[in-house]
Amino acid sequence: MESPETSSDQLGVAAHELPAGGRTRERPGFGRGIVVGFAGTLVLIQVWLATQLLAMREIFANFEAERVPMISRISVSPVWLWGVPALGGIATALLIVRRPRASWPYVALAFAMAVTVAVTWYGSQQPFRQRTDTVEF
Repeated sequence: MESPETSSDQLGVAAHELPAGGRTRERPGFGRGIVVGFAGTLVLIQVWLATQLLAMREIFANFEAERVPMISRISVSPVWLWGVPALGGIATALLIVRRPRASWPYVALAFAMAVTVAVTWYGSQQPFRQRTDTVEF
């Protein structure tokens, strides 16, 4: 006997189409879709930053090596510039395909992508901020 929650009449599917256990997969909510869209947008922003910041390595080569902070060297390295959006894109695609029920993976991905975009931008601009701090007007 089927429970009222999973009857094939209520679900609009035949009993033989139900997955094992008799329950259909819960669709992610609207809020999760917004968070995935936000994370995907941040992935695209990171790709844009990668294309714009490739020349920064050459600019930093003209600076004294000890004057370029480590965060700047990391944030303009090709591994960071292309690795972050690649991993972010893969993680976003996995969330879209797997649709976990818990909200924390969605929020964690969006937060991680926001942090990496901020670190990339801040790190790439840091040597210029140091230079302008030493200039007296």
